[in-house]
Amino acid sequence: MFCLTKNATSVFMTGTNNLRDLHGLLADELAKRIKSGEAAPSDLNVARQFLKDNGIESLPVDDSPLKRLLETLPDPQQVQEFPTQDVPHPSKYPSN
Repeated sequence: MFCLTKNATSVFMTGTNNLRDLHGLLADELAKRIKSGEAAPSDLNVARQFLKDNGIESLPVDDSPLKRLLETLPDPQQVQEFPTQDVPHPSKYPSN
C-alpha cells in the first residue's frame, strides 16, 4: 500500500507504465518461445490464457492457421467410443 501525496498522479502513472511494460514483456517472451519451437506445453497454455484474458479470439477463416488445425482433427462423427467397464466404488477394494 502506498500513501497518496501531491504526486499521486505520478505514482499512478508509474504503476500503469509498469503494468503495461510487464504485459508487453510477457507477450514478447511467449511469442519468442513459440516462434523458436522451444515452448513447453505449459508455455502454450499460458499463451492461450493470456489471449483469452485479453479478449483475443480467432475464427477459422480460409487459409488461416486455426482452419488448418481444425482440418487435422478427426471428424467427431467418426470417432469411436471405447467401451468402459464398471469401476467398483473404492469401499469395495480390498484393504491392505
